[in-house]
Amino acid sequence: MVNSYIQKGDNPDLTELRKKASFNTEELAIFLAGSKSKLEKRRQIHKFVESKPELKDAKPISFMTRSELMENEQRKKMYALKYASEIVDNSNLEEMYFYNDSIHNQDGQPFSLHDGMFRPCLEAQADDEQREIWLKKANNYEINGTYAQTEMGHGTNLRKLETTATFDLEKDEFIINTPTITATKWWPGNLGKNANVCIVAAQTWIKGKCYGTNNFIVQLRDFKTHEPLPGITVGDIGPKFGYQQNDNGFCKFDNVRIPRRNMLMKHVKVDREGNFTKPVHDKVSYSTMLYVRAVIINLVGEGLGKAVTIGVRYSAIRKQGELNDPNKEVSVLEYKTQQYRLFPQIARAVAYLCLGKDIAQQYYTLLKDLQAGNTSYMTDLHELLCGVKAVVTHEVALGIEQCRMSCGGHGYSQASGFPYIYGAYVCACTYEGENMVMLLQCAGGIMKSANKIATGKANELSHIFKYLVEKKNKKSTISGNSIKIEEYIECLEVNARKQIFDGFKEFSECILKGMNKKTAINESAISMTKCARRHTKLYIAKSFAKSVIELPPGSLKNVLLKILELYLAYEVMESPSCIILEGFIDDSQLSLISKRIKILLSELKDDAVSIVDSFDMTDRQLNSILGRRDGHVYDNLLKWAQESELNKTNVLPSHHKYIGKLFEFRKSNYNSKL
Repeated sequence: MVNSYIQKGDNPDLTELRKKASFNTEELAIFLAGSKSKLEKRRQIHKFVESKPELKDAKPISFMTRSELMENEQRKKMYALKYASEIVDNSNLEEMYFYNDSIHNQDGQPFSLHDGMFRPCLEAQADDEQREIWLKKANNYEINGTYAQTEMGHGTNLRKLETTATFDLEKDEFIINTPTITATKWWPGNLGKNANVCIVAAQTWIKGKCYGTNNFIVQLRDFKTHEPLPGITVGDIGPKFGYQQNDNGFCKFDNVRIPRRNMLMKHVKVDREGNFTKPVHDKVSYSTMLYVRAVIINLVGEGLGKAVTIGVRYSAIRKQGELNDPNKEVSVLEYKTQQYRLFPQIARAVAYLCLGKDIAQQYYTLLKDLQAGNTSYMTDLHELLCGVKAVVTHEVALGIEQCRMSCGGHGYSQASGFPYIYGAYVCACTYEGENMVMLLQCAGGIMKSANKIATGKANELSHIFKYLVEKKNKKSTISGNSIKIEEYIECLEVNARKQIFDGFKEFSECILKGMNKKTAINESAISMTKCARRHTKLYIAKSFAKSVIELPPGSLKNVLLKILELYLAYEVMESPSCIILEGFIDDSQLSLISKRIKILLSELKDDAVSIVDSFDMTDRQLNSILGRRDGHVYDNLLKWAQESELNKTNVLPSHHKYIGKLFEFRKSNYNSKL
């Protein structure tokens, strides 16, 4: 078939593998992008960005100080917005995401939160009048907004946020205040130095009564001088594990007054007399958080795609050891252990990109429902996204590390790109909800469904939980040399079902012992997080399978079926204990699955480079010497190293000041003893 990424002069090892592709890479790239038009638009954007010298880094970012990194991103952003109208629609969040990713990559830029949270929050929670004032300015980049929810002392537990918004009935204003040190807003991106407006989550007090957490628009800095306004203490929180270009910040409010109409009022309202109108759903203000969690799935899926692209390409050109010919070193991609380390990460990346489209569609359906006053799916989507966010970000973090280790010692160098990828995506395990808490929130919904079954209300189960009561085979039908997709799915269903009912039993026993609900959850939390993982992984598997099975017959479907089967087989073999305990599967059937994994690894070996090519990542996006499209790693690795500040002189100025003097002292001291 055809690999459209082959170019003259590429590393011959990569070219040889690319020519072995069993499918058309363009077809897979379209599938992964979501449509041909999206892929073409993304490529147009990449080509446009590459044509503008002002949008390039001044030097390799590995050799920049933090101040230089910040200035570099600000400079690029200024030119990016100057040129934006030539290639993208500013109001189109997806186009702007592609544009920003092409220019700034994954490590942050001055408007990261403006595009990622501020604008979506206004879209979802501002009423028509507020949209006219604020969203217009935001879409035109007249202001730079961020979203401040997390505090120094509280993050995931939104009900315990301490920042207050107290209504002054006489002046028709809200007073935003930080009552304690732990109430200091802490971590929001771009809050430290770049943003001049902020959506602040605060406890709403009216006439001595608290109405819970709501969102308020607060101007942080003077629109001309950019100096912080009176009553606002704001700054950068310092160096982090990653995201060094991003000014994650802190902010304290000392009785800062804002107009009443700065409270976002699409779903909640406070009138001139201080009357509070509740939203149609108590969690409707969480819609921005749900949006971000939905976006995270696709974002981290791309992150794993970047990591495995680097791992596979480098493995294809890296020679190590001999197999059949003692005089010929082989590519490390020939080794089964390398395949087993990398190919499941390919499968997971593809699965998560498919899942991201599924979840995004559900989110936009929810938005339409909310606009029509229908909140029936709000809780279900919230619980599903809690589980999906926790499982996917955790697996991506582990997968990126596997890809790094697959590159040996060079994977530890910043030249590999892995430090940036790891730093940019591993934080997703804790932002927008710490993963263990997310699993427990997901488990809470699962326990409600299990309780419906226990109390004879199985007919009330949502479609996601129907598998808990559907009659299935008591014994797996796996046999022979081939295994059906539905047979893998059935294993995952039994696995999840067993874990869920065991978790429900443990939780129920705690309640019967007289524990209150929160204590019972804590005592059974380990089992509950396991059932949330198993249920979520089943959902992901079904979503992925549906995406592939719906495709028309052809070479694209054939390679995706192999990727899908590897994903399913890997998931079954990763945690088979429940299906063994249930007596659903025996050793011989598990052996068949293990054999299928080995066969699939062999079948995918010649396609691996072409599959990762189809993620359609540019060299600029990868920011990796090891993962270069052309495969010319070693000469460029040396060139990169020579850019180091330390190599500007043959001798460090500090050498003669310290180490040179040490040598002289040690030598004279030694001679004096002779």
